[in-house]
Amino acid sequence: MNEDQAYKAACQAVEKLVEDLGTGARFPFDQLRHYTDQDIPGTYWRLLSRNGDIEPTGNMTKTFTPERRGTVTREYRPGPRFQPEPRASGAVSDALKELQKAMDARGCIITSAELANFYLALMSSPIIILAGLSGTGKSWIPRLFAELTRADLTAISVQPQWSDNAELFGYTPSLNPTTFIEGHFTRALRSAAATPDKSAIVLLDEMNLAVVEHYFSDFLSIVETRRRDAQAIITDALPLDLPHPDAEDVYQELRALYLPSNARVIGTANMDETTRAFSPKVIDRAFVIEFDDVDLTAFSSYTYEEINEHLLPVLVNRLIDTESPVSVREVYEDSELFFHGIAGLLEEIRQLLKPAGISIGYRTRDAILLYLWHWHNDSLADILTIDAAFDLCVLQKILPKITGTGESLHQALEQLRDWLQQSRRLNPDTSSMLPSGPFERAAEKVDRMLQRLEVEGATTYWGG
Repeated sequence: MNEDQAYKAACQAVEKLVEDLGTGARFPFDQLRHYTDQDIPGTYWRLLSRNGDIEPTGNMTKTFTPERRGTVTREYRPGPRFQPEPRASGAVSDALKELQKAMDARGCIITSAELANFYLALMSSPIIILAGLSGTGKSWIPRLFAELTRADLTAISVQPQWSDNAELFGYTPSLNPTTFIEGHFTRALRSAAATPDKSAIVLLDEMNLAVVEHYFSDFLSIVETRRRDAQAIITDALPLDLPHPDAEDVYQELRALYLPSNARVIGTANMDETTRAFSPKVIDRAFVIEFDDVDLTAFSSYTYEEINEHLLPVLVNRLIDTESPVSVREVYEDSELFFHGIAGLLEEIRQLLKPAGISIGYRTRDAILLYLWHWHNDSLADILTIDAAFDLCVLQKILPKITGTGESLHQALEQLRDWLQQSRRLNPDTSSMLPSGPFERAAEKVDRMLQRLEVEGATTYWGG
């Protein structure tokens, strides 16, 4: 059977599935083989997605065929070709889909759901950590994102000998106490402050080659001071080692420099024996996106498509929007029902982890609430379902906190895995807004952490 015949068989299988299960069906790709006697290569999901036959939901689910049953895989739904009316989407959703096409055409393997997750992390936190295997695009994705959205990019390679913030922030030499040697990071933030109409990304490449707290602790503390001041989003001034002011004070501008609201810090991290683990202080203040779901059968299209240049500025305008909330308090009144529903699920997780000495604080809760608020505000449900969005929040904000040994941790992880695999019945009034599960992506990660605990006697989020 040639490629055309295989694709035709795949399309017919989708049609039969929709006829059987309806346009609202959710399914793993291998379920299509139930509707045809032809072999459909697993790589065809990209072709079917590109042509509108199916589309990823952003969720994970269990495989269908008996020989692979129980394996976690991507979940799909019938694509736009089978929808009686176009699915409602917003300008941000359309822009992300356009951006995904542009990145795919340049050889970057990323789905719209993965790109939406990256965007939501940028909207919810000034610090993002891209961790995982070497060679999975951790550095390329932010570089390409910056290029296509015309953001200013400053790439800084972290050095293992860094023991303070002098290289990043700058310093005043003891032999020349009237001169300040500006660091790359300070220069990037000063440039961002001078161009508030552009997004700015500072890329810390291999940020855990050195102990992060040794060179970045002051900045992590500054992030905590983010607040709204009238129509501006400000922080305390950066802790720069500036010369004592004189009559002219040529460094007056730097003395008032704070973290601009249009700036984001993205760190990449390889998790192996040559690097340092992240402390709770770092994890608490960052969104951690792990790149470990590698599909070696996936290839980019490498075909240039005309990009709708009018859509991409939508993302820039959102990233530099000074009206974007920096605290839950700013949007609580209009989101009370939604926030309390999410907080209730987080409280259930907290109670499961509490016996093992693992805590979830207000900072983590509020970061998750802001992520999901942006998901709802930007109408991204057509790219990322609410279940997928909450699943990613658990994976990226809660599970990285888990580390340790002992029977109490083993029991807590078993209970958490079971909780994540449950489906919940929701009030019909809130069923379209609140996650119901199962949350397979986080459940699979917890299962791997459990296996590691059983084999090695200790476990951690990283490298499992």
